[in-house]
Amino acid sequence: MQVRRGCFIGFVIADRKKEMIGNPDVVARYEKEVEKYNKDLNKVMQIKKFKLVCEDWTPENGFLSPTQKLKRKVILANYKNLLDEIYEKNY
Repeated sequence: MQVRRGCFIGFVIADRKKEMIGNPDVVARYEKEVEKYNKDLNKVMQIKKFKLVCEDWTPENGFLSPTQKLKRKVILANYKNLLDEIYEKNY
């Protein structure tokens, strides 16, 4: 997998996470939020595609360092298939 420039963003959705991230209304709400923030960003910095995930990113599960920094290598390894899917599809 070739790593492309981009941004990792984690959203935490309380209870019933799997059910919620598959809900079109929830996805539409996040799309609206992303669009809102994209307006203030240079085109190359804008989020073009994203997927919601169920896992919380914490130091305990290895996605964050103890100082709350993203562990990008861990994230890339754990979400390789999802990232490949995002970059392959034109949605």
